[in-house]
Amino acid sequence: NDRLFVGTPSDRRRFIHQLIELSHTEFGTLYSQYTHYIQERSQILRMPHSDATWLDRLEANIADLAAQIYTARTDFVATLNTWIKQLSHFSYHRFEMQDELFEDLAAELKLNRSADQIRGGCKVGPHKSDLVGYRYDMPLHLCSNGQQCIGLFSILLGLVKQHSQTQPVLFLIDEVFSHLDKTHQDLLLQELKAMPSVQTFITLPHVAHFPEAQIIQL
Repeated sequence: NDRLFVGTPSDRRRFIHQLIELSHTEFGTLYSQYTHYIQERSQILRMPHSDATWLDRLEANIADLAAQIYTARTDFVATLNTWIKQLSHFSYHRFEMQDELFEDLAAELKLNRSADQIRGGCKVGPHKSDLVGYRYDMPLHLCSNGQQCIGLFSILLGLVKQHSQTQPVLFLIDEVFSHLDKTHQDLLLQELKAMPSVQTFITLPHVAHFPEAQIIQL
């Protein structure tokens, strides 16, 4: 995920959905049902004579599920930003969902039937959304690789900090130090040390000297 912010919007949606499902266990089912309805709509639009009543009912269901998805994602990212602000060293990051919202999505879907029939797929909806991150006021996709990695870690640290308030957390990190300079390596360790309910395992490509960490050489 170190190239998350220069990858595709679908990569970022998949990433944020995985995080949402840690606490909102029904979100995956919700989004799968939404995707199923979108695909069913596309199949109907490809028919020589589409059933308008069938499409009306289907698009109403799509709009209802879309509203739930938008709400769940917006609420999750708002809560995540709150926890990121409480971090000691990475609190200068913030994130938002870039959504195209319509007052009446069902009506918008109906309006786009002809275009969607020609192009295939569905032009509007939460499957077109994107996760946007900022380092101070700089969009993360314009930042260096190291800064993007730090931005990604602010998300994970915020999430870990939130979950560690109610339960012990085991945090596994694979070779992150190859992406961070010594200053940010130390800041990361300090941030984790301030979370007593979190036990962290970090793999390294070579033995390094961190006085406050236990080193296991394999």
